[in-house]
Amino acid sequence: MIDTDSNTVIDTIPVGNNPVGVAITGGFHPRAYVTNAGSDNVSVIDTDSNTVIDTIPVGNAPFGVAIVKDLFHPRAYVTNQFSNNVSVIDTDSNTVVDTIPVGPVPIGVDAER
Repeated sequence: MIDTDSNTVIDTIPVGNNPVGVAITGGFHPRAYVTNAGSDNVSVIDTDSNTVIDTIPVGNAPFGVAIVKDLFHPRAYVTNQFSNNVSVIDTDSNTVVDTIPVGPVPIGVDAER
């Protein structure tokens, strides 16, 4: 965690192996979703307490992550490089609700709503 006023590290939060991507939800209790390419999972961090509150198994070598900030169906989309798919995570329940096949070695993802 970096203090953006002083550009200094103020905390370190342990997650899975080889963390790569991060996306943050909005709302009253934001959460950070961190892809762990070496662990094949996503760590969910409570940004109020700076602790990992959940770990979600996804495909092989998750890389990119994007949040769709939909009031009724908030989702995190995670690219899985070596599974050639995208895991769709319901950010209310922190469960994978869909897996979308895509082309080889997906890396980046972006979401606009």
